[in-house]
Amino acid sequence: RTLSRIIAPLYLMAVKHLDTLLHLVRGGPRSLRPKGELTILAIGPFYSENWVAAQLHALGRTPEFAEVTVITPEEYGPLPGVRYEVPSQRIRRFTGMSIARALTALSLAIRQKPDVIIGYHAPWNGMVGLLLGRLVKARTAYFSVGGPAEIVGGGLYSEHALFRRLGAESPRLENRFLELINRFDSVLTMGSGSARWFRARGVTKPVWPMGASVDGESFGSEPAATSDMTKRWDLVSVARLAPIKRLDLLIETVALLKQDFPRIQAVIVGDGADRDRLERTRRDKLVENQVTLAGFQSDVVSYLRASRIFVMTSASEGLPLALIEAMLCGLPVVAPAIGDIEDLVRHGENGYLFSPGDVAGCSDWIRNLLASSDLEAMGQAARAGARAYTVEGRVNLWSSWVNTLTEPRPDLLGS
Repeated sequence: RTLSRIIAPLYLMAVKHLDTLLHLVRGGPRSLRPKGELTILAIGPFYSENWVAAQLHALGRTPEFAEVTVITPEEYGPLPGVRYEVPSQRIRRFTGMSIARALTALSLAIRQKPDVIIGYHAPWNGMVGLLLGRLVKARTAYFSVGGPAEIVGGGLYSEHALFRRLGAESPRLENRFLELINRFDSVLTMGSGSARWFRARGVTKPVWPMGASVDGESFGSEPAATSDMTKRWDLVSVARLAPIKRLDLLIETVALLKQDFPRIQAVIVGDGADRDRLERTRRDKLVENQVTLAGFQSDVVSYLRASRIFVMTSASEGLPLALIEAMLCGLPVVAPAIGDIEDLVRHGENGYLFSPGDVAGCSDWIRNLLASSDLEAMGQAARAGARAYTVEGRVNLWSSWVNTLTEPRPDLLGS
């Protein structure tokens, strides 16, 4: 913790001064290429094919852009308008993936001179994107995939190893993050809640609630009629097994519901470092026969279609991709009222919201749904509400954003 408290402010101070120096030496961004010929460099973790598709499928199909280049740990399935760049194994073995990604981004930025650089997540990729954009005179955008949790308390609640070890909230570091974010040309968020938060915290650059996009053909098509008997799972959750997802609360919820629904079945799809702890919680709560840890599954759709209700228990979220996918499959949702979830979940219409961490509230709403005759109608409402987040629904929004990328402004360095 002591080391993090020393290094974290030095890191953000270094980014600030280097950004200022580059601005003085390089000046403002250059003129954009003509529409239809614009290029983007995307810098982010992009740790799965699903994640790439959610963030870049619609962007790659936006007619103003000729190509989106993204740095990924491996070559994923083809997407229209998207080109993958994989750092060399030799560099990755020597530096680790994060630094290898930054070095690859530096090489690409110098060689290709993209019109726009987007950095996903603030603590590392966002800052790399800001500096590279200044270096090659490109427009820059920060995409806050994780919502305000990426910078609240100085990054204490983010998933970046350095900042999450701070031990206590640091308002000073949070303000430094906000100052740096205000140096981007625009800020992109997963939903309106995050957008409001950034504006309220003094970010004056344009803030766009962009969200993710889902392949409507895979998730949004109407399934063949199925009887209730074909639904193997009462509850399903799809998430990385990480502490911030608080899947232990879902297991506790099932333990409460077991009293009224002895045959209740829940499945958690995903894998991660928290698996052993969740296995212990499952044993301690005596629900080993009621909760299945399915691990990583490439065919998530089959699990969603075999379930009745989608449940989320996270401590922090933006606008979760898993939530969109579940709703497109016609599942009503029970989720915490956090982040941008309220953009999609309408309480009492297509699901229910509870206070984060409230196991009793979560179980009460699930109990209400399991005993309700409106389960199917709420599922249809969920599907209808999520259709705006298909790839087709996002392309026009990306086009609108592109059209706001104007010539250099005198307030480029923000406040």
